[in-house]
Amino acid sequence: MEVTAALGKSDHATLLIKLALYQQDSATQKRPNYNKADYTAMNEYLSNIDWEAQLNNLNVEDAWQLFMAEINEVKRRYVPEKSTTGDRKKWLDGGTLSAVRKKHKMYRRWIETRDGQHYQEYAKARKKTARECCKAKVRLEKTVAEQAKRNPNVFTEEPDGKLPKAPQFTFNCPLTNIDFKTEDIRKLLTKLKSGKAAEPDDIPTILLTETAEALALPISIIFRKSLDEGRVPSMWKQAKVTAIFKKGNRTSANNYRPVSLTCLLCKLMETLIRNKIMDHMQENNLICREQHGFTPRRSCVAQLLDTLDCWTEILDNGGSIDAIYMDFRKAFDSVPHRRLLHKVRAHGVQGSVLDWIDAFLSERKQRVYINGSQSQEGQVTSGIPQGSVLGPILFVIYINDLPNEVESEVRIFADDTKLFTQSNEQRDREILQADLDRLHQCQLNFKDHISQATIKANRILGVIRRSFDHPTDHTFVQLYKALVRPILEYGHSVWQPVLEILQQNIEDVQRRATKLIGHLKDKPYPERLSILKLPSLEHRRRRGDMIDLFKYVTGIYDASRPIFKLAPNSNTRGHSKKLIKKRSRLAVPCNFFSETEKGSCLAGIASQNQLYLHLASMLSRTDWTPTGRLIL
Repeated sequence: MEVTAALGKSDHATLLIKLALYQQDSATQKRPNYNKADYTAMNEYLSNIDWEAQLNNLNVEDAWQLFMAEINEVKRRYVPEKSTTGDRKKWLDGGTLSAVRKKHKMYRRWIETRDGQHYQEYAKARKKTARECCKAKVRLEKTVAEQAKRNPNVFTEEPDGKLPKAPQFTFNCPLTNIDFKTEDIRKLLTKLKSGKAAEPDDIPTILLTETAEALALPISIIFRKSLDEGRVPSMWKQAKVTAIFKKGNRTSANNYRPVSLTCLLCKLMETLIRNKIMDHMQENNLICREQHGFTPRRSCVAQLLDTLDCWTEILDNGGSIDAIYMDFRKAFDSVPHRRLLHKVRAHGVQGSVLDWIDAFLSERKQRVYINGSQSQEGQVTSGIPQGSVLGPILFVIYINDLPNEVESEVRIFADDTKLFTQSNEQRDREILQADLDRLHQCQLNFKDHISQATIKANRILGVIRRSFDHPTDHTFVQLYKALVRPILEYGHSVWQPVLEILQQNIEDVQRRATKLIGHLKDKPYPERLSILKLPSLEHRRRRGDMIDLFKYVTGIYDASRPIFKLAPNSNTRGHSKKLIKKRSRLAVPCNFFSETEKGSCLAGIASQNQLYLHLASMLSRTDWTPTGRLIL
């Protein structure tokens, strides 16, 4: 450090400090460039292999190793490598980088010569680079907006003791075997979504989709061997566990969900087995009516509407309700394997299929990956891998007998369970209500939920505004539809905003969002919606109510109780699909979608009852909805 004279008129001395700083150069990495791979030659190479001759006499582990050896060989031959560094900005593509380098070259030449002509060339290159950078950012923002819809937003011991008595289920025929058809596997390969993780087999989805025709046969042979032998290749039992943040304090490990990334081909076989198990469960009516998670024709919204309809009926008749909400802690991670297999067998999944599930769950290993670091490999002794394809249906089977073990009414969505019953003792009601009032003022008006939804949506809008410098109209609409509007609309049939102030609060989010586009900022709200081709949120809620109403009436929703009832036939003009409008003593049903005169779908029932005969007889939502827009 050196002290020198002051600068200019300052009365402070000048300090000269020399610092020796170390700058670490970014390491250059070689990575396969699958976008420029020669898939024609790759398919020809794979098609010339006599897979049946090579795989038929091997066990599943050796067959998998041979398959992986051939995959690695075609990757070595036909997939070029590209050099990458970790410090390049995502929007800086090849053309833009070339413009930046040319600008730097022009600048160095001007610094050396101080020639006016060279400065003009540098200034021209600088302006061109600025334009190219702006265009590159717009291209990246457009890509992110297109991907937002697909991707908008990651260990216990086996209990000892005797197994419980198996639940009693009746089925026509047990599921003991599965036929893996080459054509079915080829179709699944072509439908794989891009961007899925390739760990730990390092086979990217693009390679599988581009070589689906050539790989369908060897994959079907490996699947057949795996099921017949009741064994799973060792690589399929390895999982890369990543942590997905849920909510709360980010520094607490309890606020993260572990998600297991497994081999893509293992997930492919899981998909085929899952589909057969689901078909077996549905054909034999084995899934309890109270379960609405991971099952076709049921949903979270349908479960909530079913519950609210039951509750309001009790309240309207002068009764009261005692309810308990349960969320099983670490539900997927705590499932004991022996008990799970015990229940799977009781549901008619037996033979080779049951043996394969046993092998799939046993002797699993996993590593936790966080920010490029990894833990030591650990054994998994219980639990269902979160992120696996089979996991959800196995968990549904595990808790499928829960409603039979309790006397109260039960509603289940995956592992979220609520028990409720009608309370008859006045004293019990008063005590329970007093306790409830101390904790929360509950009036079934969902005001707090609407407030939280608008706050979250506005927060996401702020992220979009700060993250995108040059959003086009199309890019903005894609981002808004994928990231913001779903927050304001999810389950709207359950929490209808009856009060005008609540409707206004929700609409204000979209009103504020459409002002983020500079050239539309000063235009009236209806004109902004017209330019962006966005309907009002109130219109979308009304339209959604009509669609939900249609699903209930036509049986598209597998409702556990009849929420809407058809009116008896009459000789008056009209059609046979008219609905009954039930009278309600209380105003509670106005806060959600119901069949009462005070329910929010009253207009939907009126519209439904005014449809023409040919509209009322339609059973397809696809045919019905566009015409329904005219009624609205």
